[in-house]
Amino acid sequence: MEQVLAPLRESVKQQGDLVHELKAKGANEQELNKAVAELKARKKILEAKELALQPQDDTVDRVKMEDTLKRRFFYDQAFAIYGGVSGLYDFGPVGCALKNNILQVWRQHFIQEEQILEIDCTMLTPEAVLK
Repeated sequence: MEQVLAPLRESVKQQGDLVHELKAKGANEQELNKAVAELKARKKILEAKELALQPQDDTVDRVKMEDTLKRRFFYDQAFAIYGGVSGLYDFGPVGCALKNNILQVWRQHFIQEEQILEIDCTMLTPEAVLK
C-alpha cells in the first residue's frame, strides 16, 4: 500500500512546495491560483487512492473501543463519581501522554514551521456569554 501511495504523496509535497515558493516570491494571482488548483487536484487523487486501498471491513465498534479506553483510564468523564459533567474529561497517565504528544506535533507544525503565535485561553465559558 505504501509503495502505491508514496509517489502520490511526493507529488502532493512537491506541488505544495511550489505553492509556498510562489507565495514567497509574490507571484501573480493567476499563476498562484493555477498552482493551488493543481495541488487540490493532486490531493484529491491521493485521497481517492487511500480510500480505494483501505480495507472495506475496516470498522470499529465504538462502544467496545470507548469501554476499553475508559477501563485503561485513557480518559473518563470529569467528576464521574458525582454523576459527571457533560463535555468535561479527566485524562489518565496514558491519556495525558497522548494529549501531550498531539500538542507537541501541533506546536512543531504551526508554531515552529508556520510561525503562528500560540495563545492559551480559558476552557470554560460563563453562562452570560452564551446568552
